Amino acid sequence: MIANPPFGSPNFRVVAKGLIELHRLIKQGLEESQEAEDIRDSLDAPLDAMSPTEKERAQWLSEDLYSISEPTADLPLALMEPRAQLDFLEAMESRHRGDWDRALAFLRRLNTHTTQSLLSHFRGVIWQAAGYPEVAAEFYRHATTLEPENTAHLVLLLHCLSLSDATEAAALAKGIVDHRLSNDPAVVVQAIGILLPRGKHASDAETMESSRTWIPLLEENLIRLMSKLTQVEAAEEMAYRQAYSMTAGTLAFCHELVDDIPAALNHYTLALEQSPDDADLLSARGRLLYGKDPQSVVDLGEAVNLNAKVVWPYLFLAHHYLAIGKFEHCRLMCEAGLNKRASDAIKSLLEVCRAIAQAELGFSPEAVRAAFEEAIRWDPSNKLARENREIYEAHLRKLGNSPAAIWHRWPESDLRQLSLKESRFAFHFAT
Repeated sequence: MIANPPFGSPNFRVVAKGLIELHRLIKQGLEESQEAEDIRDSLDAPLDAMSPTEKERAQWLSEDLYSISEPTADLPLALMEPRAQLDFLEAMESRHRGDWDRALAFLRRLNTHTTQSLLSHFRGVIWQAAGYPEVAAEFYRHATTLEPENTAHLVLLLHCLSLSDATEAAALAKGIVDHRLSNDPAVVVQAIGILLPRGKHASDAETMESSRTWIPLLEENLIRLMSKLTQVEAAEEMAYRQAYSMTAGTLAFCHELVDDIPAALNHYTLALEQSPDDADLLSARGRLLYGKDPQSVVDLGEAVNLNAKVVWPYLFLAHHYLAIGKFEHCRLMCEAGLNKRASDAIKSLLEVCRAIAQAELGFSPEAVRAAFEEAIRWDPSNKLARENREIYEAHLRKLGNSPAAIWHRWPESDLRQLSLKESRFAFHFAT
């Protein structure tokens, strides 16, 4: 969850990052170093530009970070007195409301009423929810140091580092995978997710070879998680179900990359048995089956109903509705998909679908042409955009502004291949 509207101005973000750098130097005993002095000097201008509220927030962040700079032993958890219990509940309710300052303020009132590991964990939770994974990572790191046996701290630390410090995340993840049998399987799958190759620098051959390497490790982890699920107490069961789902989903994706579609389908289904409302998993299984099984449209529709953040269910459903003549449904899917993060090529395809749907719905030639032009602007190499624009213009010359009867569309198989290729650039399943 990321705060909306954003929590903090650009100047506050600069200050927050600077405070983290200072915090790390303090932990190394370099508080009076020239490097530390240079950081302090660099923060003067952004601090001066911040509002009084943000200045106070930065001061409190500095104090919270300073409080965890010195290594301290965690105290045994004592029963909270009623007043402290109410403060903790208020902190959690404020977090759910997105009132981050208030949530952090109530946590500070608990300094002498609970363990430092618990305080750091929930400070991390609040800063992560507010959209500052780099700050959250510092508190999760502290919680992990104090309570290394607590899997939740390390899982969240890995996740936040993957968002804020890829180098450190990869180093920590490699150490975990190298010693995976001595690490909790819920931590191992998070580490594997970080180490899976992604990005356009990885070739198809490299990705396939890497997937073949990871498949046996993921299968091993899945077996360990199945065993865990038969042993854990009810309070831990949900966390291990999520880890099982993430392992099975990652395993499915690796099988998909090596073109073992039956194995991929089986593992996506196993993952969804544990997490039936996971929009990412529904999107993945839906695109895998698209054009081959009616279940695909059900999965994609459920993903949209869950407000999937990935663009695939919107694109595939737009393509599907266009094929069956539900043009208003198609148009709505296109517009929803265009609001999601997507490559230029995908946005171009969505604009083509929208242009066709608008033409069939009797929109003005100006609106239809604008959509085609947007498609070409997003991806000048998109032949579909140019071909369908020509079809539309030819039809207008013959029949006025009546919709065209024949359009060029991508085959389902091409759409599946495109989605698989692009998915590996930004592959993830939610933690």
